[in-house]
Amino acid sequence: MRTLLLSFKARAAAFFRWLAGLFAWMPRPLRLALFWGALSVPAAVLVYTLALIPFTPSTADIRKAKSELPAQLMSVDGKLLAEYRWANREWVELDKISPHVVDALIATEDHRFYNHFGLDWRRTASSVVHTLRGDPQGGSTITQQLARNLFPDEIGRSRVFPQALTRKLKEAITAVKIEASYSKDEVLETYLNTVPFLYNAYGIEMAAR
Repeated sequence: MRTLLLSFKARAAAFFRWLAGLFAWMPRPLRLALFWGALSVPAAVLVYTLALIPFTPSTADIRKAKSELPAQLMSVDGKLLAEYRWANREWVELDKISPHVVDALIATEDHRFYNHFGLDWRRTASSVVHTLRGDPQGGSTITQQLARNLFPDEIGRSRVFPQALTRKLKEAITAVKIEASYSKDEVLETYLNTVPFLYNAYGIEMAAR
């Protein structure tokens, strides 16, 4: 991974040197037009992101976000085997969950979990690089995955542009809101109690049955 990042940095530096040389030969009005045109894209994304904030879900109580939804145990071919309502499921406190489970989750899903605020820009950049190389990889943090799993209807499910962009922005905003209101341990505890595990079993307690 380190080699990939160093290679990417070297290529980026070479690209910017080439770009600087190209700009030097351009007339000043054209340089200004390109400069402001390049700035307009991130500015438009920022404005759109701010406009989406009121339309993202409330994170007042992430523990109860799925309390009214029954958990369904599905077979491999998609048939419903059993349904567990909240009364039949037990919320497992984080200190009751094996540290090995927590460590494995962080190692596989989000190894910088304790060093970000819900979004991992380095992971996002790495995901973009891999995607451009034809090897798509997920760039969502544990908190982003939690947001997507808790609020699928509010955030959306579309993978088609531009709806997919709106979905990813809502997911990112919701992740930041969750991290602003809850500790890392609370995020982990909620994740482990609500996300689908093997065979579509929701929550670690149900997955252990």
